[in-house]
Amino acid sequence: MKPTANNTVSGGSTDTSRVLPVPYNFGGAIRQGVTLVRIAVVVLTLYLKFKLVRWIDRRRNRT
Repeated sequence: MKPTANNTVSGGSTDTSRVLPVPYNFGGAIRQGVTLVRIAVVVLTLYLKFKLVRWIDRRRNRT
């Protein structure tokens, strides 16, 4: 919610795109896609771990 945090985040991203040469802009887009995929994978793995833990607890009959 703080504007300072927002500015630092956006400033950092623009800084990297300005410093790196033009071909790396594609790399930046790929990196953004990879980070989105990583976030989805992390969420999915956490969800599956949670389900697995509940299933194991149910199988062990422990509460």
